[in-house]
Amino acid sequence: MRARLARPSLLIVALLLAAAPAPAQTAADKATARKLAAEGVEFYQAGKYAEALDKLERAEKLYDAPVHLLYIARTQAKLDKPVDAAETYRRLIRVKLEPDAPDVFRQAVDDAKKELPEIEATVPTLRVDVTPADAKNLELSIDGEKVSSAVVGVDRPLNPGEHVIVATADGYARSEQTATVAGGEHKTLTITLKPGAGAPETTGNTEQKATEADAGDEKKLGFFVGLRLLGAIPAGNAGTVAFGPAMMSRDVAMSDLMEAGGGAELHGGLRFMRYFAGKLYLDLFSMRPGSETADDAQVSGVEGGIGAHVGTAPHHLGGFGEIGIGFVQSFELKSENAGCVDDTTWRGGPSLRIGGGAVIPLSKYFQLTPFMVANFSSFNHVSAKVSCEATPALSTTVDRDIQGDEQSGHQLFLLGVGADWLIGG
Repeated sequence: MRARLARPSLLIVALLLAAAPAPAQTAADKATARKLAAEGVEFYQAGKYAEALDKLERAEKLYDAPVHLLYIARTQAKLDKPVDAAETYRRLIRVKLEPDAPDVFRQAVDDAKKELPEIEATVPTLRVDVTPADAKNLELSIDGEKVSSAVVGVDRPLNPGEHVIVATADGYARSEQTATVAGGEHKTLTITLKPGAGAPETTGNTEQKATEADAGDEKKLGFFVGLRLLGAIPAGNAGTVAFGPAMMSRDVAMSDLMEAGGGAELHGGLRFMRYFAGKLYLDLFSMRPGSETADDAQVSGVEGGIGAHVGTAPHHLGGFGEIGIGFVQSFELKSENAGCVDDTTWRGGPSLRIGGGAVIPLSKYFQLTPFMVANFSSFNHVSAKVSCEATPALSTTVDRDIQGDEQSGHQLFLLGVGADWLIGG
């Protein structure tokens, strides 16, 4: 049915603009409209419907032609905008053609009459019912646009997709709901207003609407759980510790025990007052052996604590700052060499965590959080057990606290990316 204008469309556009009378347009307007329409039809035939619609609508503004309207309607239908397409088809059908109008104009009107019923069958409707029905000064908005309260209880045509409906009335709290409608679907949404200090929404001011929405979010609590993948870089000193049969004391650098490695963090918590969040976290590490540790040693660590975030609200691109206290920090170094098993554990705490990162929303429920934090702590206990079955004389055990004058500060720098799942709020 649509092929009657599709194949020779570029030639038709050129002929109709050249042949039809247009006393209100200049020659330059006609030439520009001809070029825009031809480009628009090319985009349409190539499946580039957004570009096609832009070109065709601009051509129509310069030169009112039935073929422009026909292709605009077809393009709107391709973009899943049946409401817009149906209105454009109706406008085309209402065009009054002169007796000497080009045949292509008449063909465009005839095609519109045939194609309109197909589009009308795909138009979904949404009926909004509000309880109580007699709420004073009831105001509605759909997708941020104010609509008359006269549409309450009426099937309203909408384009397919997700739509946000907001209702306000004197003496009632602001109510916001989301409805998703598919092509040809007829849905009913019931909004029940709850008593509260509601105020009519000023839909004409975008900034004010955003502020009111933000204020509503401040009253909500939300939860989140997440996973971070991280790289870990140790620095500083572990402390001054005596080892061996002679109990010789020496300073132990973190690089003696371990070098840079990686790990993961599991966390979860509560978001409140929109910009603040508290969490519990557990970090697991796998580090490379240090310079004074056997090459085949396995170095693993764990840290757990609480933290707080402040920064960008959920679902917004921005950043955050983080501070936390780790209550548990432990690293175990285990190796086997020449029949001897060396198992050493360093424990410390509390630790101070400071850092921040970015917030990159992916959807309503997920966000990415690239981050960088630094942990500051010191070890206060060390236990070491060397077991040599073949040479018992080399076996030794150390299990002692590291005294205050023996303790040294060390750091653990963490950087990576995390993903949070947002629940509620």
